[in-house]
Amino acid sequence: AGGDPITTSDPSVFSIPVEQLVSADPEIIVVGDAAYGVCPDQVAARPGWREMTAVADGAVRPIDDTIVTRPGPRLAEGLASLAVAIDPDLELPSPPPAVTFCLP
Repeated sequence: AGGDPITTSDPSVFSIPVEQLVSADPEIIVVGDAAYGVCPDQVAARPGWREMTAVADGAVRPIDDTIVTRPGPRLAEGLASLAVAIDPDLELPSPPPAVTFCLP
């Protein structure tokens, strides 16, 4: 599906300062905490985020991080969800489930 992380080349770094995120100007933002009620519009409303390309283009995409981050039989389903979040036009043999946690 593509996609390059904007953190660092160090695989042990899992977070970056907000200022670094904003200045990186990502094309896509994957919202991993959608399972906990965080919606794309809430992410877009964060201070300074409206100027980012991902927010301006409506490319803030929720996923259920519990199927991406927890090892187990659903890991392949989680990777498919992540791939479709990065590239919504990606055709998969079996589509991943839609995120239903985020309520308007």
